[in-house]
Amino acid sequence: GFSYRSFGCAGSTMSDGIPTPTHHDGMGIVHADGARLTLVRNHECPGLRGTFAPEAMTYDADVDGGTSTLVFDSDKGELVEARASLSGTLRNCAGGITPWRSWLSCEEAVLGRGEAVFDERVVDLKHAHGFVFEVPFDGPSNAEPLVAMGQRLHEAAAVHEASGDVYLTEDHDPIAGFYRFVPKVRGELHRGGELWMLKAEGADDLRRGHRTGDRFKASWVRIEHPERGIGPGGRPDGNVREGLANGGSAFVRLEGCYANGDTVYFTSTSGGDASSGQVW
Repeated sequence: GFSYRSFGCAGSTMSDGIPTPTHHDGMGIVHADGARLTLVRNHECPGLRGTFAPEAMTYDADVDGGTSTLVFDSDKGELVEARASLSGTLRNCAGGITPWRSWLSCEEAVLGRGEAVFDERVVDLKHAHGFVFEVPFDGPSNAEPLVAMGQRLHEAAAVHEASGDVYLTEDHDPIAGFYRFVPKVRGELHRGGELWMLKAEGADDLRRGHRTGDRFKASWVRIEHPERGIGPGGRPDGNVREGLANGGSAFVRLEGCYANGDTVYFTSTSGGDASSGQVW
């Protein structure tokens, strides 16, 4: 009894006249008005071919990732509208919806300002990368990074609705952290806040050696310098190194994240003794 309908194909012309970008990835329905569903979709474009969006919604003009926003009529099964909503970002992989009807789009790449090489093309990046960007349901993003949420290989984000705290995964191998962003003002992430990393009491390494049903008391260690995502040798591990030094616990390749009430679920893609995955 299952059926599906394809829409929003790469290269098709959107309502704003812009060709639909490639590399569709994480997405979410951020608003519903009856049967009209507003969905924001990531484009995990990996290179430096240049922004696909107007300047006002572009972070770094030489970079080709971003998001597009779609309105879909679920009664008619038709795409009503599609438009660019963020570009000039890099490898927008996953993210998450918020209770205040926006999409958090996460960069899964860490680069500093200056010269970068992709596909034998050299570009002078105007901004650092490796951040989270917010896209409202009813308009474009302002293309300003939420630096206080950290610079790293971001994957997913899930919001605890009651507090507005944002839980964040890090898709890094061989070591990653699980993070919690506590905003100064609920629903106003641009005002900043504090970034913390999970510490499982009595278990500084959760990558191997644990069994289904193991439980740990959780606390949090502060990341004092969330903007320092570049570690020694240019590796994208500045945040996790700081967290581990402060007593945080190690995971590996954290990806999916979901909040339901007061419970947050997240996955480790290659965790466990068989390196085949864990759900926490």
